[in-house]
Amino acid sequence: MRVNAKEPYSLVYSLVKHPYFGYLVELHAVQLTTFGNYSLLTQKIHSQTAEMFNVSEEDHAIVKLLDEFEAENIVKKFNKSKKPLRPRDFFIKYYNEELHEKHVRPYIEKRLVKILEKLKGKELFLAGKDSNHTHLRLEIPESKASILFHFR
Repeated sequence: MRVNAKEPYSLVYSLVKHPYFGYLVELHAVQLTTFGNYSLLTQKIHSQTAEMFNVSEEDHAIVKLLDEFEAENIVKKFNKSKKPLRPRDFFIKYYNEELHEKHVRPYIEKRLVKILEKLKGKELFLAGKDSNHTHLRLEIPESKASILFHFR
């Protein structure tokens, strides 16, 4: 579905479960209802569509990092064969647990850390299974978590 940029909308970050890569962050434009609530009409923001939704420079920098998670870009980076492959073919033929654990997931996690640091103070949601990108509001704490052990 396409969000109408001429009607009221809001930009929100969503934590979405990718079938191969695990949890990723995505930026979505979410159409607002006449009462100012989030609707189910959303559109994922990429570098190419950021201008259409008046994405700030700060958010645009985050979107560029998010674009690195796109399946096409992951395939370009980790495809060992000489010929170009569509993501679907890459996942069927070459993607396995070893590639995921040793290469792809560490690559993604390094970028996720950078992104989550930049998301402090922004709206972040956990996406629902029904494509509701504003299912559950999450908070990124200001301070880092600490570990406390109790021994008996």
